[in-house]
Amino acid sequence: MELAAAGKDHKALRKVAKALITKASDGDVSAIKEIGDRLDGRPTQATEIGGRDGEAIQVQTPTLTDAERVRALAALIAKTKSEASRNG
Repeated sequence: MELAAAGKDHKALRKVAKALITKASDGDVSAIKEIGDRLDGRPTQATEIGGRDGEAIQVQTPTLTDAERVRALAALIAKTKSEASRNG
């Protein structure tokens, strides 16, 4: 419930908060978690990224000559201009 929807005196919001606190005090785990999330924010979730079978991810970067880099950049610029002119 948003504060704006609770009215000027926020009685409805206070009633909901009191009910949540009562549940948490009685040992309701979901109410305890909700209060913790509101006060401290949700904990960040760890994410581990790996390759096949947990191996390290192999990154291969191509070796380009200066001439190849110039051609690739020119092609990218031409493509960007073409898309920009089509999109107005």
